[in-house]
Amino acid sequence: MSKPFGVREILRYGMAIVAVIILIVAVIKTYQFLQLSADGLYKEVFVHYELPLSDDSSSAKMEIIENLYRKKSFKAIIAEAKKPRVPDDKTFLLIGISYLETNDPFNAIATFRQIKPGGNYKQEAQYYLSLAYLKNNDYDQALGLMQQIKNNNSHPYHEHFSSSFLNKIKTLKWK
Repeated sequence: MSKPFGVREILRYGMAIVAVIILIVAVIKTYQFLQLSADGLYKEVFVHYELPLSDDSSSAKMEIIENLYRKKSFKAIIAEAKKPRVPDDKTFLLIGISYLETNDPFNAIATFRQIKPGGNYKQEAQYYLSLAYLKNNDYDQALGLMQQIKNNNSHPYHEHFSSSFLNKIKTLKWK
């Protein structure tokens, strides 16, 4: 005849089960931490900018850049940007995005920062600048801008930055 389980046996098995659960959670969290990368987070929230329909006030130079952008000829846009011209905020935005698309976040940051703070493309520039900072591993700068966007319910990119996403960036700072 077998002896019934006593309190000690129940506690011992219970502790063993808790220990296994803690170990499994630790392994999962470690795996998630090791898989976390700025590039992965960037890809998670990057949205390709869609040009609005062209207005009649576009210059010939702007039309060239817009056409190249629609064709996703990002290197050609960067080459075109080096030619002398009077740039406007829309041009800076498209050039900055082209730098992001060609994996040059340093020049993307410099370009987005030239967009006027009160201009028509301020919110788009803020979003893509935050992504450029992320891609450039400037987590504090990225986090600050992303938090501003998240806190502004009227920002068109507000929903791209959840609290969970921002916590992942904070975690990246530990790597």
